[in-house]
Amino acid sequence: MTAPNLNSPTKVEGKHALVAVGTTSTPVLSNSASSNKCFRVTSLLATNIDGTNSADITVNLTASGSSVGAIISTIAVPADAAVELLVKPLYLMENTGLAALASASGDLNITATYEEIT
Repeated sequence: MTAPNLNSPTKVEGKHALVAVGTTSTPVLSNSASSNKCFRVTSLLATNIDGTNSADITVNLTASGSSVGAIISTIAVPADAAVELLVKPLYLMENTGLAALASASGDLNITATYEEIT
């Protein structure tokens, strides 16, 4: 595992991931072990596609696929609305990731916008 030098990266590539969030832990973004990459997450946008009901979202930091703890906990997303969950960028080193879960199945999507740094 060799993390890239953030002061002089070889490559910075903008990416995004869109995931439907269920009531069990749903992987959103994963930086595998030995990837030699760092992910700079610049946005986590939760969208509620249910036209009637609000739903809550929780986002957990993961390591080796297992939850380490909540970085965002039980944030309400109103019906037919979007909520930006990050205030500042978040770095994911090798062997870490993000997983989300919702209070209602089929109501929420999450979009992660990030830079893959090598």
